[in-house]
Amino acid sequence: MELRELLMNRKTLLVEDDPWIRDSLAQYLRDKGCRVLALGDIPSGHFTLDANRFDVVICDHGSPGGDGLAYLALARRVLPDAILILLTGDRAEAVRPAAKRVGVDEVIGVPFTVATMERSLERALQRLNGTGRRI
Repeated sequence: MELRELLMNRKTLLVEDDPWIRDSLAQYLRDKGCRVLALGDIPSGHFTLDANRFDVVICDHGSPGGDGLAYLALARRVLPDAILILLTGDRAEAVRPAAKRVGVDEVIGVPFTVATMERSLERALQRLNGTGRRI
């Protein structure tokens, strides 16, 4: 199954302060069929977690107003079956163990390529069974 089919209609929350990355990644995800809510800071994201059932949450580690890793730990509690991806501009390998402990599915170093994002999404989606539940 192609990535577009796997992502079709998935509700995605993107929290990224860099407008170029946020806008480009949001457009990429929309082109893949996702319904995307793109926000520039973590405090705005707090209001959306409880009110929405996101399938995918992508958050920048160094977003204004909070720690992306702590935000994704909260997202894991609120959305236990969601795919969680952490974007980090520094020390992706150093962050990976802590990210795994809180339930982050993928850690992507910034800058990244489209191919890197696609591989990460494909790996994370393979962890879901046909009902959208974690396996």
